[in-house]
Amino acid sequence: MRKKLRDWFLVILFALLAIFFQFRLLAPILKDKLEINLILGLIIWLGFFKKETEGALMSFIISYFLGAVSGIWSGVYLFSGMSLYLFARLLRTRFSPLKIGAQLLFSWALAGFYQIFTLICAGIFVKKEYFSEISSGFLFLEIFLNGLFAVLVFYLFNQIEGFFDQIPEALETKKV
Repeated sequence: MRKKLRDWFLVILFALLAIFFQFRLLAPILKDKLEINLILGLIIWLGFFKKETEGALMSFIISYFLGAVSGIWSGVYLFSGMSLYLFARLLRTRFSPLKIGAQLLFSWALAGFYQIFTLICAGIFVKKEYFSEISSGFLFLEIFLNGLFAVLVFYLFNQIEGFFDQIPEALETKKV
């Protein structure tokens, strides 16, 4: 019980600090040209290394907070965050990123999925011209940076002893 409480506390604390840092410190510096998403790596990590119910609940809460702070209709980030969690959860049995290079490639792929999925949702729910307002260069730079930050989140949370429920070494890739 103590371990679960500690896990919830650490994930929610990290998420709140990351959201604050992302929207209060990074957004004014980057002048809203780039959106560095520090939560992306946490949601991917939850999909890979936490049990289904805990990971899904934590991802739901984090995605909701992200949407509430962003100023965009909160359902956009909630839907995108939960889709990212489910996608990472489904891929964890097929792909096991144990080495840093594999983690980076995996994070870039999921960051691309998340970014495009979020843009589609924002275009549908917020305004139709959303794609035309974003430069493809900035889009690829966001995906690149979000993938790098995701690997840093992987490293940070894997250093906390006993923090993941599903041991990475036990995640064997299935041969198809």
